[in-house]
Amino acid sequence: MRTFVIVLSSTTSMILGGAVYLLWRPESLRMFSWFSSLGVAQPVASMREWAAPFSHILPSWACLSLPQSLWLLSGCLAIHLIWRDCFSTEEQLWMVAVLLLAIGGELGQAAGVVQGVFDPQDVVLILVAFLAAQAAAHADTMAAEMGRVSK
Repeated sequence: MRTFVIVLSSTTSMILGGAVYLLWRPESLRMFSWFSSLGVAQPVASMREWAAPFSHILPSWACLSLPQSLWLLSGCLAIHLIWRDCFSTEEQLWMVAVLLLAIGGELGQAAGVVQGVFDPQDVVLILVAFLAAQAAAHADTMAAEMGRVSK
């Protein structure tokens, strides 16, 4: 059951982050030209048209900062699924690598070497997502340990 919850959480985070990007981010992003090249621009445009009325409900941070933090959460949970031990050096190194990649991208934006706009709110949400993944991994590891001890 724990595995199912982690897989569901990781998958849902990935899909939600992608949906926000697809539905409410500016069409000037490179991915929209890829959609044209792939011949799926019309279905994407239809989905964006359907979702447009909901854009005013979402706070700006949800459209601009949330997707990256959801992707980080998804990636860290997926890493935990591989190692299944939040106390292992390997799991922690991979999770920290994902964190550093995300923060490095933001710092690269601040320095002007990565395309995009630096936003300190992105860094805050990245850290929150990382801590949430760490907490979930810790809870899962402890539940597994409790299960082993009680048998």
